[in-house]
Amino acid sequence: ESRDTPSTLEGITRYLVCCANKGKPEEALEMIERVREKTDGIDLGPQCVKFAFEAAAQTGDATMTLKLYDQIQDEPELIHSVKCHHYIVQAFLVNKNVKQAQYWLAKAIDEDAPLFPSTFTMMIEACSRQGHPREAEDWLEEMKEMGLRRNIDLYNVLIRGCGRNIDKAQEYVKSMLQDGLTPSAKTYSVILNVAAEGGHAKSALGWFKRYRTTLESKSGSTQMPRLDILNILMKAFVKGDRIESAILLMGCLEGDERSLAKVDTLKGLQLPKPNAFSYVTLINGLARK
Repeated sequence: ESRDTPSTLEGITRYLVCCANKGKPEEALEMIERVREKTDGIDLGPQCVKFAFEAAAQTGDATMTLKLYDQIQDEPELIHSVKCHHYIVQAFLVNKNVKQAQYWLAKAIDEDAPLFPSTFTMMIEACSRQGHPREAEDWLEEMKEMGLRRNIDLYNVLIRGCGRNIDKAQEYVKSMLQDGLTPSAKTYSVILNVAAEGGHAKSALGWFKRYRTTLESKSGSTQMPRLDILNILMKAFVKGDRIESAILLMGCLEGDERSLAKVDTLKGLQLPKPNAFSYVTLINGLARK
Protein backbone atom coordinates (compact mmCIF):
# COMPACT_ATOMS: atom_id res chain seq x y z
CA GLU A 1 0.00 0.00 0.00
CA SER A 2 3.04 2.27 0.06
CA ARG A 3 2.95 5.32 -2.22
CA ASP A 4 6.70 4.99 -2.84
CA THR A 5 7.74 3.64 -6.21
CA PRO A 6 8.75 -0.03 -5.82
CA SER A 7 12.35 -0.71 -6.73
CA THR A 8 11.82 -4.11 -8.36
CA LEU A 9 9.64 -5.48 -11.13
CA GLU A 10 8.11 -7.90 -8.62
CA GLY A 11 7.12 -5.04 -6.36
CA ILE A 12 5.57 -3.09 -9.22
CA THR A 13 3.67 -6.15 -10.39
CA ARG A 14 2.29 -6.83 -6.91
CA TYR A 15 1.16 -3.23 -6.60
CA LEU A 16 -0.63 -3.35 -9.96
CA VAL A 17 -2.27 -6.69 -9.10
CA CYS A 18 -3.62 -4.99 -5.97
CA CYS A 19 -4.96 -2.13 -8.11
CA ALA A 20 -6.66 -4.60 -10.45
CA ASN A 21 -8.22 -6.58 -7.61
CA LYS A 22 -9.49 -3.45 -5.85
CA GLY A 23 -10.63 -1.66 -9.02
CA LYS A 24 -8.27 1.31 -8.71
CA PRO A 25 -7.18 2.23 -12.25
CA GLU A 26 -6.06 5.75 -11.28
CA GLU A 27 -3.44 4.36 -8.92
CA ALA A 28 -2.33 1.87 -11.56
CA LEU A 29 -1.82 4.60 -14.17
CA GLU A 30 -0.02 6.82 -11.66
CA MET A 31 2.34 3.96 -10.80
CA ILE A 32 3.15 3.29 -14.45
CA GLU A 33 3.87 6.98 -15.05
CA ARG A 34 6.13 7.17 -11.96
CA VAL A 35 8.03 4.03 -12.93
CA ARG A 36 8.64 5.30 -16.45
CA GLU A 37 9.88 8.66 -15.16
CA LYS A 38 11.94 7.71 -12.11
CA THR A 39 13.34 4.18 -12.27
CA ASP A 40 16.44 2.90 -14.02
CA GLY A 41 17.07 -0.62 -15.16
CA ILE A 42 13.47 -1.83 -14.83
CA ASP A 43 11.72 -2.97 -17.97
CA LEU A 44 8.00 -2.45 -17.34
CA GLY A 45 6.86 -5.71 -18.94
CA PRO A 46 3.50 -6.54 -20.51
CA GLN A 47 2.22 -8.28 -17.38
CA CYS A 48 2.42 -5.06 -15.36
CA VAL A 49 0.65 -3.03 -18.03
CA LYS A 50 -1.98 -5.76 -18.36
CA PHE A 51 -2.90 -5.46 -14.68
CA ALA A 52 -3.36 -1.72 -15.09
CA PHE A 53 -5.68 -2.23 -18.06
CA GLU A 54 -7.62 -4.86 -16.11
CA ALA A 55 -8.16 -2.45 -13.23
CA ALA A 56 -9.64 0.14 -15.59
CA ALA A 57 -11.69 -2.27 -17.71
CA GLN A 58 -13.34 -4.05 -14.79
CA THR A 59 -14.61 -0.77 -13.39
CA GLY A 60 -15.78 0.47 -16.78
CA ASP A 61 -13.29 3.35 -16.75
CA ALA A 62 -12.93 3.74 -20.51
CA THR A 63 -11.20 7.10 -20.13
CA MET A 64 -8.47 5.48 -18.06
CA THR A 65 -7.95 2.67 -20.59
CA LEU A 66 -7.47 5.32 -23.29
CA LYS A 67 -4.93 7.16 -21.11
CA LEU A 68 -3.06 3.90 -20.60
CA TYR A 69 -3.20 3.32 -24.34
CA ASP A 70 -1.71 6.77 -24.95
CA GLN A 71 1.15 5.85 -22.61
CA ILE A 72 2.20 2.90 -24.78
CA GLN A 73 0.93 3.80 -28.26
CA ASP A 74 4.51 4.20 -29.52
CA GLU A 75 5.36 0.65 -28.41
CA PRO A 76 3.54 -1.69 -30.82
CA GLU A 77 5.14 -4.82 -29.36
CA LEU A 78 3.81 -3.95 -25.90
CA ILE A 79 0.36 -3.15 -27.32
CA HIS A 80 0.27 -6.55 -29.01
CA SER A 81 1.54 -8.41 -25.95
CA VAL A 82 -1.02 -6.82 -23.62
CA LYS A 83 -3.90 -7.03 -26.13
CA CYS A 84 -4.95 -3.64 -24.82
CA HIS A 85 -7.76 -3.24 -27.39
CA HIS A 86 -9.61 -6.02 -25.58
CA TYR A 87 -9.65 -4.05 -22.33
CA ILE A 88 -10.72 -0.83 -24.06
CA VAL A 89 -13.65 -2.67 -25.65
CA GLN A 90 -14.49 -4.25 -22.29
CA ALA A 91 -14.49 -0.88 -20.51
CA PHE A 92 -16.91 0.64 -23.02
CA LEU A 93 -19.18 -2.39 -22.83
CA VAL A 94 -19.26 -2.23 -19.03
CA ASN A 95 -20.60 1.31 -19.55
CA LYS A 96 -23.08 -0.04 -22.13
CA ASN A 97 -21.49 2.17 -24.79
CA VAL A 98 -21.72 -0.39 -27.58
CA LYS A 99 -21.05 2.15 -30.33
CA GLN A 100 -17.62 3.10 -28.99
CA ALA A 101 -16.85 -0.53 -28.17
CA GLN A 102 -17.57 -1.47 -31.78
CA TYR A 103 -15.35 1.37 -32.99
CA TRP A 104 -12.40 0.07 -30.97
CA LEU A 105 -12.99 -3.53 -31.96
CA ALA A 106 -13.06 -2.52 -35.64
CA LYS A 107 -9.91 -0.45 -35.06
CA ALA A 108 -8.17 -3.47 -33.55
CA ILE A 109 -9.09 -5.59 -36.55
CA ASP A 110 -7.93 -2.91 -39.02
CA GLU A 111 -4.61 -2.63 -37.18
CA ASP A 112 -4.27 -6.43 -37.02
CA ALA A 113 -4.08 -6.17 -33.22
CA PRO A 114 -4.41 -9.47 -31.34
CA LEU A 115 -7.67 -10.12 -29.52
CA PHE A 116 -9.17 -12.75 -27.27
CA PRO A 117 -12.16 -14.81 -28.47
CA SER A 118 -13.89 -13.44 -25.37
CA THR A 119 -13.64 -9.93 -26.87
CA PHE A 120 -16.09 -11.03 -29.54
CA THR A 121 -18.22 -12.94 -27.04
CA MET A 122 -18.66 -9.76 -24.98
CA MET A 123 -19.51 -7.74 -28.08
CA ILE A 124 -21.97 -10.27 -29.46
CA GLU A 125 -23.70 -10.56 -26.08
CA ALA A 126 -24.00 -6.77 -25.85
CA CYS A 127 -25.46 -6.51 -29.36
CA SER A 128 -27.92 -9.32 -28.63
CA ARG A 129 -29.07 -7.77 -25.37
CA GLN A 130 -29.62 -4.38 -26.99
CA GLY A 131 -31.74 -5.89 -29.76
CA HIS A 132 -29.20 -5.77 -32.59
CA PRO A 133 -29.10 -9.39 -33.83
CA ARG A 134 -27.73 -8.46 -37.26
CA GLU A 135 -24.72 -6.71 -35.73
CA ALA A 136 -24.18 -9.74 -33.50
CA GLU A 137 -24.13 -11.97 -36.58
CA ASP A 138 -21.70 -9.64 -38.34
CA TRP A 139 -19.22 -10.01 -35.48
CA LEU A 140 -19.75 -13.78 -35.53
CA GLU A 141 -18.77 -13.83 -39.20
CA GLU A 142 -15.78 -11.59 -38.46
CA MET A 143 -14.56 -14.20 -36.00
CA LYS A 144 -14.81 -16.86 -38.68
CA GLU A 145 -12.86 -14.74 -41.18
CA MET A 146 -10.13 -14.16 -38.58
CA GLY A 147 -9.86 -17.87 -37.91
CA LEU A 148 -10.99 -17.52 -34.30
CA ARG A 149 -12.80 -20.51 -32.87
CA ARG A 150 -16.44 -19.89 -31.97
CA ASN A 151 -17.08 -21.62 -28.64
CA ILE A 152 -20.17 -22.99 -26.93
CA ASP A 153 -20.58 -19.94 -24.67
CA LEU A 154 -20.74 -17.68 -27.70
CA TYR A 155 -23.51 -19.71 -29.31
CA ASN A 156 -25.43 -19.83 -26.04
CA VAL A 157 -25.34 -16.02 -26.00
CA LEU A 158 -26.67 -15.87 -29.57
CA ILE A 159 -29.45 -18.36 -28.84
CA ARG A 160 -30.47 -16.46 -25.72
CA GLY A 161 -30.74 -13.30 -27.80
CA CYS A 162 -33.31 -14.88 -30.14
CA GLY A 163 -36.16 -13.94 -27.83
CA ARG A 164 -39.14 -15.95 -29.14
CA ASN A 165 -37.69 -16.76 -32.56
CA ILE A 166 -37.25 -20.53 -32.28
CA ASP A 167 -36.39 -20.90 -35.98
CA LYS A 168 -33.41 -18.57 -35.61
CA ALA A 169 -32.32 -20.30 -32.42
CA GLN A 170 -32.37 -23.65 -34.19
CA GLU A 171 -30.24 -22.19 -37.01
CA TYR A 172 -27.61 -21.29 -34.41
CA VAL A 173 -27.65 -24.83 -33.05
CA LYS A 174 -27.10 -26.09 -36.59
CA SER A 175 -24.13 -23.74 -37.00
CA MET A 176 -22.81 -24.90 -33.64
CA LEU A 177 -22.86 -28.50 -34.79
CA GLN A 178 -21.16 -27.54 -38.07
CA ASP A 179 -18.38 -25.97 -35.99
CA GLY A 180 -17.88 -29.34 -34.31
CA LEU A 181 -19.39 -28.26 -30.98
CA THR A 182 -21.69 -30.32 -28.79
CA PRO A 183 -24.64 -28.59 -27.13
CA SER A 184 -24.23 -28.29 -23.36
CA ALA A 185 -26.92 -28.41 -20.70
CA LYS A 186 -26.87 -24.60 -20.84
CA THR A 187 -27.54 -24.76 -24.58
CA TYR A 188 -30.61 -26.89 -24.02
CA SER A 189 -31.73 -24.55 -21.27
CA VAL A 190 -31.53 -21.41 -23.44
CA ILE A 191 -33.13 -22.95 -26.55
CA LEU A 192 -35.92 -24.47 -24.46
CA ASN A 193 -36.50 -21.02 -23.01
CA VAL A 194 -36.74 -19.48 -26.50
CA ALA A 195 -39.34 -22.14 -27.38
CA ALA A 196 -41.18 -21.54 -24.10
CA GLU A 197 -41.29 -17.75 -24.52
CA GLY A 198 -42.81 -18.21 -27.97
CA GLY A 199 -45.32 -20.79 -26.74
CA HIS A 200 -43.77 -23.48 -28.96
CA ALA A 201 -44.59 -26.42 -26.72
CA LYS A 202 -43.97 -29.04 -29.43
CA SER A 203 -40.49 -27.66 -30.19
CA ALA A 204 -39.69 -27.47 -26.48
CA LEU A 205 -40.66 -31.10 -26.00
CA GLY A 206 -38.52 -32.10 -28.97
CA TRP A 207 -35.50 -30.31 -27.51
CA PHE A 208 -36.11 -31.90 -24.13
CA LYS A 209 -36.04 -35.33 -25.79
CA ARG A 210 -32.68 -34.46 -27.35
CA TYR A 211 -31.47 -33.32 -23.95
CA ARG A 212 -32.54 -36.65 -22.44
CA THR A 213 -30.57 -38.48 -25.14
CA THR A 214 -27.41 -36.61 -24.12
CA LEU A 215 -27.98 -37.64 -20.49
CA GLU A 216 -28.16 -41.28 -21.52
CA SER A 217 -25.09 -41.12 -23.75
CA LYS A 218 -22.73 -39.52 -21.23
CA SER A 219 -22.31 -42.44 -18.88
CA GLY A 220 -24.37 -45.25 -20.36
CA SER A 221 -27.00 -44.77 -17.66
CA THR A 222 -29.60 -42.04 -17.45
CA GLN A 223 -28.68 -39.14 -15.19
CA MET A 224 -31.10 -36.92 -13.33
CA PRO A 225 -32.30 -34.07 -15.58
CA ARG A 226 -31.80 -30.53 -14.33
CA LEU A 227 -34.80 -29.03 -12.58
CA ASP A 228 -34.40 -25.67 -14.32
CA ILE A 229 -34.79 -27.40 -17.69
CA LEU A 230 -37.89 -29.24 -16.52
CA ASN A 231 -39.31 -25.97 -15.23
CA ILE A 232 -38.73 -24.35 -18.61
CA LEU A 233 -40.50 -27.28 -20.27
CA MET A 234 -43.43 -26.67 -17.93
CA LYS A 235 -43.42 -22.99 -18.90
CA ALA A 236 -43.53 -24.03 -22.56
CA PHE A 237 -46.59 -26.19 -21.87
CA VAL A 238 -48.27 -23.33 -20.01
CA LYS A 239 -47.57 -20.71 -22.68
CA GLY A 240 -48.43 -23.15 -25.45
CA ASP A 241 -51.91 -23.76 -23.99
CA ARG A 242 -51.11 -27.30 -22.98
CA ILE A 243 -52.01 -26.91 -19.34
CA GLU A 244 -52.91 -30.61 -18.98
CA SER A 245 -49.33 -31.51 -19.98
CA ALA A 246 -48.02 -29.02 -17.41
CA ILE A 247 -50.18 -30.65 -14.70
CA LEU A 248 -48.91 -34.09 -15.69
CA LEU A 249 -45.32 -32.87 -15.54
CA MET A 250 -45.89 -31.50 -12.04
CA GLY A 251 -47.37 -34.83 -11.02
CA CYS A 252 -44.24 -36.58 -12.30
CA LEU A 253 -41.99 -34.23 -10.33
CA GLU A 254 -44.03 -34.94 -7.21
CA GLY A 255 -43.59 -38.68 -7.78
CA ASP A 256 -47.19 -39.48 -8.69
CA GLU A 257 -47.19 -42.97 -10.25
CA ARG A 258 -50.29 -42.35 -12.38
CA SER A 259 -48.74 -39.26 -13.94
CA LEU A 260 -45.45 -41.05 -14.59
CA ALA A 261 -47.31 -43.87 -16.35
CA LYS A 262 -48.80 -41.37 -18.82
CA VAL A 263 -45.60 -39.52 -19.76
CA ASP A 264 -43.34 -41.69 -21.92
CA THR A 265 -40.72 -38.93 -22.21
CA LEU A 266 -39.98 -39.13 -18.47
CA LYS A 267 -40.17 -42.90 -17.99
CA GLY A 268 -37.03 -44.38 -16.45
CA LEU A 269 -35.75 -41.00 -15.27
CA GLN A 270 -34.91 -40.19 -11.70
CA LEU A 271 -36.62 -36.85 -11.34
CA PRO A 272 -35.80 -33.97 -8.99
CA LYS A 273 -38.41 -32.59 -6.62
CA PRO A 274 -40.28 -29.44 -7.72
CA ASN A 275 -39.26 -26.09 -6.27
CA ALA A 276 -41.11 -22.82 -5.73
CA PHE A 277 -40.59 -21.78 -9.36
CA SER A 278 -42.22 -25.02 -10.52
CA TYR A 279 -45.37 -24.28 -8.55
CA VAL A 280 -45.46 -20.59 -9.53
CA THR A 281 -45.20 -21.53 -13.21
CA LEU A 282 -48.09 -23.96 -12.96
CA ILE A 283 -50.24 -21.63 -10.81
CA ASN A 284 -49.78 -18.81 -13.31
CA GLY A 285 -50.88 -21.13 -16.10
CA LEU A 286 -53.94 -22.26 -14.18
CA ALA A 287 -54.87 -18.68 -13.33
CA ARG A 288 -54.60 -17.63 -16.96
CA LYS A 289 -56.70 -20.60 -18.10
